[in-house]
Amino acid sequence: GGPARLPAHRIVEGDPRAPYPLFDHRASAEQGCAWDPCDELQDLGECKKHDREILFDAKGRARTDLRRSEWARYAYARDDSVLRAPKPHGVMPREHASSLSVEEFVRKYEAPNMPVVLEGCCDKWQARTTWSVQELYRRWRHRRFKCGEDDEGYAVKIKLKYFLRYLQSQRDDSPLYVFDSGFDDDNKASALLQEYEVPPYFRDDLFRLVGERRRPPYRWFLIGPRRSGTSPHIDPLATSAWNALLRGRKRWILFPPATSKALVKAKSLMKPGEDDEPIDYFTNLLPRLKAAGGPDLEYIEFTQYPGETVFVPGGWWHAVLNLDDTIAVTQNFCSRTNFDRVWVATRTGRKRMAVKWLEELEVHYPDLAARARMLNDRDSFEMDPAKRKRRGDRIESSSSSSSSSTSSSGTDDEVEVGGPRTRADGNGGAGAGVAAGGARDSDMADAGPVGGSGSGEAARAPPPPAGGSGALSGSRFAQAPPPTRPTHLKFT
Repeated sequence: GGPARLPAHRIVEGDPRAPYPLFDHRASAEQGCAWDPCDELQDLGECKKHDREILFDAKGRARTDLRRSEWARYAYARDDSVLRAPKPHGVMPREHASSLSVEEFVRKYEAPNMPVVLEGCCDKWQARTTWSVQELYRRWRHRRFKCGEDDEGYAVKIKLKYFLRYLQSQRDDSPLYVFDSGFDDDNKASALLQEYEVPPYFRDDLFRLVGERRRPPYRWFLIGPRRSGTSPHIDPLATSAWNALLRGRKRWILFPPATSKALVKAKSLMKPGEDDEPIDYFTNLLPRLKAAGGPDLEYIEFTQYPGETVFVPGGWWHAVLNLDDTIAVTQNFCSRTNFDRVWVATRTGRKRMAVKWLEELEVHYPDLAARARMLNDRDSFEMDPAKRKRRGDRIESSSSSSSSSTSSSGTDDEVEVGGPRTRADGNGGAGAGVAAGGARDSDMADAGPVGGSGSGEAARAPPPPAGGSGALSGSRFAQAPPPTRPTHLKFT
């Protein structure tokens, strides 16, 4: 008796067959993806005085503009409506990996620069079971993960056991958010890399040619408490991104590349005393933006469910709000398809890396090296390796600050809460800085706030030559011309 139950990823708010829109727990148990935090957090222990002091210290470093009492000043935790799944808007295709080949993905989505939700990419991942809260607590509770960034650009890190206890009890308006890219440099935590695999659609990773130490940060392990998220941004260096969700739900909004920065950011719509964290953007600014934009405003809004992977093409503005406590992994990438746009952004945003990249392309992909030189000739852009080498650190510092959204330099320093201030490994950053629930940007040159030396929106440049990786002319949301300089924005 009673209505049939829907699979968790098919539950639609308001459907009579759906329980509370969080999840269908009986269906999700079969899928192994969705997650009731109450079941997993009960054995982690309560936040003791020592735990609270560690957390207060981390929060104080991450947001010096807030006093302790102000982290919940708007009382969003008391308003269930702020975490309600939105009514879908716009065209957001959903495809299952079992019926979508790589060639079809490139033709239908990557080449025309169109977003898509992919189902089934995570079905065989070990992370589906090992990335539960209890397992993460058992294996990594003493390992420090990045959960913010201080005013000097140092990463704020705390042990995972403190963060997971915070996860179960926090009522902050915009909570701390684990957004960590440094786990791959840790001999123990790097085991996380073995528990998931890059979906076949995104394995064309051309930045790998310059090596892990030289390339910008590009992959992040995410633990996002409800009400945390990322403010609207464009991913740096014109890269595309994918985000695979293992636990919880995420609310997304995307704007086509041609949408102006001023419209998307909606700063002019803020009222005195309001904050601009992701929860504030979705709760206050977004409704005003939609009203101001009217029926002609183009955007895509949808909910991502456990087991789903979102493809975000380069140049698309996007913001994310965690409706539940979430666990996810995300990566940025450069492929043959988006090479033209990424090259144009990288040759100015990461000048020294671009020289090395071009050298490696000559060896491994001479056709792409020839294309890069053709793009340089088209734009009258000169690359002088000798000159770049003589100028040394001054150029590297400038290029890093232009493309990194986590800090003002190419390194991501860290403050280990409860320990000494230390400098990170110097590989160009430990990932996106996340301050009080808002991952700073989706940085690849950081990964997740956003902003840079450009205008913050895709600047107009000559379109790529015929045969390039530009958008299909018939696409309604055709890719705007690539930025002449990388955008430094808040990311996913």
